[in-house]
Amino acid sequence: MAGTIPILLPLHIIQSQNATSVGLVMAVLSSGMLVSPLWGALVDRRRYHRQVFWLGLCLLAIGLVLLLFVSSLLLQILSALLLGIGSAAAATVANLFIVEFHPEPEWNAGLGSLQMHYGGGQVVGLIIAGLLHDFSSYGLLLAALFVVLALSLIHI
Repeated sequence: MAGTIPILLPLHIIQSQNATSVGLVMAVLSSGMLVSPLWGALVDRRRYHRQVFWLGLCLLAIGLVLLLFVSSLLLQILSALLLGIGSAAAATVANLFIVEFHPEPEWNAGLGSLQMHYGGGQVVGLIIAGLLHDFSSYGLLLAALFVVLALSLIHI
């Protein structure tokens, strides 16, 4: 998410829209991420950690695939909203997996490891985005495949 989408999404949108539309789509993407506290509250109250994480990844996959097949600004905005909401769900729950299921002395190591892997994924995503900048659809498809791979590893 953090490596490929912020680079490839605007490149993909500009192919069918104008710069104003790109700004709008990116604003909606970021706005979707503002639901993180809602995901955190739901998970804290209902203990739906795996389900919310899985749902977040599903929303990411749906948003990415939808982007590949739509040229309407409204549907591109919907896709960006799904990406933001899904990203917020997955990122929020990833942190909660550590602080709610491990003793406090293990938090620093667990959160450090999570951030290291997140940063590594971001670097790989940026490399992919750089290599596929002229082929944004292929880059978004590859990102969707990575999300589907992650989904296949989760047992809810």
